Amino acid sequence: MRKLEKKLARSGFERKPHETYEQFFIRIKEKTFSPQDIPSLMTIIRIHKQLRFGPRPISGNDLAILEAETDRLIQKLSDPGRSVRDKSGAGTGIDNYDPGS
Repeated sequence: MRKLEKKLARSGFERKPHETYEQFFIRIKEKTFSPQDIPSLMTIIRIHKQLRFGPRPISGNDLAILEAETDRLIQKLSDPGRSVRDKSGAGTGIDNYDPGS
């Protein structure tokens, strides 16, 4: 998660001290992520929260998913030819994300 945050900061999108990752991603999603990225972001948030605050440790599989999805998004952000978010994807999920799920 910190790798993704650092990559976004280098791109001009910094998380404010009071923001959770969910709030941060919601704030910047229009300018940074495509609708296809929303499931990955939701997965990253879910696993990160379990890792950081969950009552039990995450599985090795979840850790591998967290790393793979984070690396995939970082790679996509690093690709200068990537397309900007399609505005037709409004309301595709992260702003409706239920942190309890």
